[in-house]
Amino acid sequence: MPPGPGSLLPGIDEAGLDGASSVPGRFGHELPAVSYDCVMTEPDAIERLPSPSSALLQLARLKAGMSQRELAERAGVPVTMISAYERDQRQPTLATLLRLLGAAGFDLRLHLAAYDPHDEILAGLEASRSEAERDRRDRQLRAWRDAVPADGAA
Repeated sequence: MPPGPGSLLPGIDEAGLDGASSVPGRFGHELPAVSYDCVMTEPDAIERLPSPSSALLQLARLKAGMSQRELAERAGVPVTMISAYERDQRQPTLATLLRLLGAAGFDLRLHLAAYDPHDEILAGLEASRSEAERDRRDRQLRAWRDAVPADGAA
């Protein structure tokens, strides 16, 4: 299944990106107040996902409403560096990533958490599904997304 319209990452279908409301951005521009309701739609999509630093940098830049050139100017780096990081051709150091995210108006906060095998368990369950089971599940997800609440429902 090809990425959905406006999807940044392969295998991820984004719903609820209407952008109807907004919140003030750090640099005086409006940021869309959207919900990122993402569902992995392809079992092997995880292998094609960008690195965390690439995804974080691109997400911060887009949420700030900035072009690569604007971010590069604000951070004092060449635009080719931003492009290479976002395309996973280079990996920034943590210090560089923090500086670039700061130039886009964001902080990166990390915390250490105990290991949770939840994702591996779900991946194993998904791998054990037949093609027919995956098709049925995908049809159910589409039906739930397309459902309209009944009159009087909260």
